[in-house]
Amino acid sequence: MSKHSSGIKISRVSLGVASAILVVAVLAALSILSTGAAPWNGAMKAAAGISQQVSPKQLEQYCPSQMNLADTHSYGDSEFQATTGDITSRTRYVAMGSIFHAQVSDIADAQAENATVLGNTDQNSTDVITASAQSQKNATLFDTRILTTQDGTGAAGALMSWATRGDIVGVSSTSCIATGKRQQLLVPATTSGNTQQLVIANPSDRSISVSMEMWGTTGGPIAMATNSVISIGANKTAYVNLAAAAPKQEALYVSVTSSTSPIATVVRSISMDGLTPHGSDFVVPQHAMACHSVIPMDAHDADSAHIMLFGHADSDVRLKWITKNGAKDAAKQHLDADKVQVVDLHHAPQHTVGVAIESNEPVAATGRMVQNGKDGQQDFACMNAATGFTQAAVAIPEEAGGSVELSNPANRKVKATVEGIGVDGMVASTEHVTLNASGGTSIDLDDLGDNLIAVHVYGDDPVAWGVVTNSKAVDEAQYAGIGYLQATDFNIAKQTVTAHSDLNLVR
Repeated sequence: MSKHSSGIKISRVSLGVASAILVVAVLAALSILSTGAAPWNGAMKAAAGISQQVSPKQLEQYCPSQMNLADTHSYGDSEFQATTGDITSRTRYVAMGSIFHAQVSDIADAQAENATVLGNTDQNSTDVITASAQSQKNATLFDTRILTTQDGTGAAGALMSWATRGDIVGVSSTSCIATGKRQQLLVPATTSGNTQQLVIANPSDRSISVSMEMWGTTGGPIAMATNSVISIGANKTAYVNLAAAAPKQEALYVSVTSSTSPIATVVRSISMDGLTPHGSDFVVPQHAMACHSVIPMDAHDADSAHIMLFGHADSDVRLKWITKNGAKDAAKQHLDADKVQVVDLHHAPQHTVGVAIESNEPVAATGRMVQNGKDGQQDFACMNAATGFTQAAVAIPEEAGGSVELSNPANRKVKATVEGIGVDGMVASTEHVTLNASGGTSIDLDDLGDNLIAVHVYGDDPVAWGVVTNSKAVDEAQYAGIGYLQATDFNIAKQTVTAHSDLNLVR
């Protein structure tokens, strides 16, 4: 007999044995039921269960290309043509904690064949891996695989670009952006002289369609002048001119939703007054709307500042300056539902490190700070409101200067630890800070060490913070230069899943 036929015979014998066992089990069950000892009433459930904490094992972030003009074509006489001048950029990528692997690749490199793998700069450092680039001409995808979600595990990337000549003189900076299926942004004005280019990246390996919704300062949803549904190919990027889609708005709230795969969005915001540069910066997606949030910003160094607000319900909003000694009233504003409103802030008090937003309904908020340079030049930075983090980090690009702005959203004192991570991956310095109720503080990057690759802030209570950046080259040219790097949350999302048996399911 062949092996094949032998297998069939064995299977039939096993089936017969199994059938006999099943018959005996059924008869035993019937005998129990007939005695009335355990009547079946649908309520029998096993008490035992299994709980397991689950979390993502992959972090995906998008890092845009350096600041650029929305229209790079040449028109008319060369002396009047728009130009990026001597634009320069630096990027930094840092992963910390329980990391299995991290790499960076061009977003168009679908197979990541030319990826740069993060590594240790010092063999004694096993918890921090890093990579950097001297130019960011193309957008990149920062992919991190984690082992466990222990405290202090996460990844942060950052870009800073600057110029001392051309039409985007000043500093533009942004932290890398986590991908998601829906992202919202608060965008500055689409009036004359302002360019708002929405960049929508699809890092997945399949084509997707995205839908857009917008609300402006005129109230209610905006009927877009351009198509509100966009198809984006695999590993491709789409661009939308928001000034053409929704012109003559003092600010916009933009919602972008993907049909299937996660996306990343960012706005290149550029302002001109005729031929005079009035600044540029990246606008990144909002955190979740909240009734209590803080915008970290050293507004006392700004020549002007305003706050953009949006909510889906009518709300009364109160803005407060956050200083080292506590909060001081800044402005009050009634916010109409589905209408963006812009609140101009008067000169900030000394030692201001942030603006607190309090409302009776959840709102989104973004601050815009403006600095003046020589010959009428200006630069600005945009920063989003946040409720704070107990664990967060900011990657510091090479040649970036600036300060860490920390604000306490609570109405009681809190403590936090601020670490400067050196180029060798080791902690270069540690600052233990106590923040007054609704107060904050500012720490120069230079005070945390030389050649920093990251700043790490942690504590038992949430702290809202970010890094305001500048460039030595721009400062020496006597131009205004300001940017902002928002903190990346290192509290990786966790969820507990519980499984238990239920005999009702087999009734």
